[in-house]
Amino acid sequence: MQKYTPFLSRLLLNMLEYIVVAIVVASCLTAGRLVNQSFSLLPPSLYGMLIFAIVLSIGNKTGLLPEKLFHAPMAVIIRFMSFVFVPVSVGVMQYGDLLLSSGLEILAVGISVTFSLLAIVGLLSKKLLGDESVD
Repeated sequence: MQKYTPFLSRLLLNMLEYIVVAIVVASCLTAGRLVNQSFSLLPPSLYGMLIFAIVLSIGNKTGLLPEKLFHAPMAVIIRFMSFVFVPVSVGVMQYGDLLLSSGLEILAVGISVTFSLLAIVGLLSKKLLGDESVD
């Protein structure tokens, strides 16, 4: 029985890491839903992601939630992330006729909005980070 003790302790530690990460993510999503009830400008999941990012940065700085705690559980989530995009693919197939009739307009709007947001975020980050060479 003693030769299995390191294996079992490592297994329990891994399970505890997964449970802690699941609790943190679920708590942030719940907090995002609560924020959404007061400020319904964004979807609750986006509020939850913002709260999660704040919790991660504060937790990493204080040492309460070190970055390495999230590596293994997030690797599993990223590995299966492609399954999340299956409903999007079904939606694209369902609205194929709309994409055929207005596809170029939709593509133009998507590209222009993406580049506009990249430019705005880039300029804001340079300004907020103290780089005075903003053009």
